[in-house]
Amino acid sequence: MIFAEPVERMELGMKQWFIAGLAAAVLAATAGETFSQEFRLGGNVSYLIPTPKEFSSEFGYGARLKYKFHDTLGFEIGGDFFEWSVEELIVMPYQIAPGPVWYKEKNRVFPLHFSVLIFSPEVTQEGRPYLAVGGGYYFVRADIEGGYRARVDGRDFDFDITGDVSGGPGFHVGAGIDFFLGENIFLNVDARWVYTRIKREQTHFNPELGSVTEKDRPLFNNWQLRAGLEYKF
Repeated sequence: MIFAEPVERMELGMKQWFIAGLAAAVLAATAGETFSQEFRLGGNVSYLIPTPKEFSSEFGYGARLKYKFHDTLGFEIGGDFFEWSVEELIVMPYQIAPGPVWYKEKNRVFPLHFSVLIFSPEVTQEGRPYLAVGGGYYFVRADIEGGYRARVDGRDFDFDITGDVSGGPGFHVGAGIDFFLGENIFLNVDARWVYTRIKREQTHFNPELGSVTEKDRPLFNNWQLRAGLEYKF
């Protein structure tokens, strides 16, 4: 593709700025503060809102482990699970002929993420806000099937569709707040914006004409909203 190289350079630049900003945030948060240790384990309900219109917003669930080693700084490792379906055929290598057209794409998405958490130095009785900056990887398992009738060189042929979807690395920024429910129990609420891409392959097959594979790498930017309980130990 003509635009592939500029897009790759832009993504490389984003990664470099991301790493530099993350290092600066860590240094700023740890300057002159007191170190401490705190572990938290929790589960959450998630709501994913993709910006591409072909994907629907869906609920999911997940778990996370937090390690707060500093008064205003900590790490988080977590994972989620989302599932949704796409029923619109996006890529068509042939001209559609009169006849049935059907397409079914079922995606199971497993985002694994790592975040640096920068907590507010101000603590109230209600809770403590924080900023989150990090990255991760989107694992995707997909089932794709479909069929349609196409017109090629004046003749009509029936095609079957198979394919696959794979994920890739992502980067996110967000904010949240920990509400104090008890001595060791917290209600956590946060929102994050994620930048990532997916890779989709569709193979269109006819016994007489053979197969054609169409590939695309669309953006899968999305908002993720989470709410859950955490236990400190």
